[in-house]
Amino acid sequence: MKKIRYIVMMALGVCAILTGCQELDEAYSNIPIVQTGDATDITATSATLTATVSGNSADGGLIFLISTSEDMSDAYESENVQLRNLTSGTTYYYIAIMRSSDEKHEVRGEMKSFTTLNILTIASMTYTDWDGTIKKLPQSYKVGMTLQDSDGKLYHNQKISNNGTSWSFSTEYAAGRITNIASYWPYTNKDYANDGWGGINVDTYDSYATTDYLVGGITKTENNGSKVNINLKHATPRVIFHFSVAEDHTIIKGFITRLNIGCGDKVLPIAGFLDLESAFITGHTFEPYQNDSSIELNKGEVSDYTFYPLPTYSAGSVTLSLHGSAGINYQFDVQKEMEIDWKAGQTYEYEILLEESSITVTNVTVEDWTNNEGGDITVND
Repeated sequence: MKKIRYIVMMALGVCAILTGCQELDEAYSNIPIVQTGDATDITATSATLTATVSGNSADGGLIFLISTSEDMSDAYESENVQLRNLTSGTTYYYIAIMRSSDEKHEVRGEMKSFTTLNILTIASMTYTDWDGTIKKLPQSYKVGMTLQDSDGKLYHNQKISNNGTSWSFSTEYAAGRITNIASYWPYTNKDYANDGWGGINVDTYDSYATTDYLVGGITKTENNGSKVNINLKHATPRVIFHFSVAEDHTIIKGFITRLNIGCGDKVLPIAGFLDLESAFITGHTFEPYQNDSSIELNKGEVSDYTFYPLPTYSAGSVTLSLHGSAGINYQFDVQKEMEIDWKAGQTYEYEILLEESSITVTNVTVEDWTNNEGGDITVND
């Protein structure tokens, strides 16, 4: 670090050095006046310094003395007005200096300061399970996020991942610049729409409704908060079929090899678009839902099958069809018409009795999940 030189100028001395015959006020007018300006474009890791120099400055250059201590004990010099690689959430003190080209003289402005913004960090990443308990999101999950800054710019489909100790953004964001946040699981780097707040395509084609889509609504950040607490809610309903075999049925052990839910008139969508602004699934595609996985049946036991279909477009009738086998020569095809109205965040349980030539729905339970509404992203210091 260069030794800082101070000018000690007395009026008579300046007059003698300059000409020996100039008037005092003429000599004094050749000394530059330096005014330290305010810092601008402050982010978490950068800032731009400003200064005003008036008077004679032809034989000198402008530098800045910068420190994180008010007594300038750790000061360093910079000829660049654009500071980079600063520490977030830190106060910096600075002085503008006009130094002569021979480095023998300098004139200082006043000391000023600025504080870099905090980095937006994830304090917690949780979801509310179907039983109402709040749980930590599994480390293996990858969460997608859209953020909006104070200029209205949207940063789409940013991935949040866990490094084993904490969750973090793929890019650093200054907390004071982010005004709105939305998030979802599972993260996808394809089929993502950048229109508006953006969103993802959801469907049951490939996953056979085994994906419990989670979403966090938009919440405006306040008070330059830097710690984000994210709690995701369910964007789909949960449906549980409890299968059992009638006592007089000839089946002792069998399998449901195909489960089909025939859709009525715009009742059961199987594909749509999860809009991050509204947290609703829109733009539905309507076709029968089908699952070809094997569901084991044992007389005297209950076999559960759980899936997460898209919310119904409207209340209406669907047809549940089962195809299965028991042994080599016995196969069955049975069906039952059901009235459904499946809403996001609610659990629907059906006790289904398989008889010789029909299905009987003996009981239907609808469980409201009261924690599926309201804000679920908070930001604080």
